[in-house]
Amino acid sequence: MPVKALCTGEPRSWPGVYSHFNAWGKQGAWKNLWLTSLRLHRRTLNLSSS
Repeated sequence: MPVKALCTGEPRSWPGVYSHFNAWGKQGAWKNLWLTSLRLHRRTLNLSSS
């Protein structure tokens, strides 16, 4: 989805939003985002379970 489509102020249907999120998940975009965030902020993150 182009960035301009996100910023028009028009409401989006849930099936349209879902299809984009689902496609991004299948492409590995969310995993890549998570791993990149961990790599960039590893010194400031506390991921311990205690």
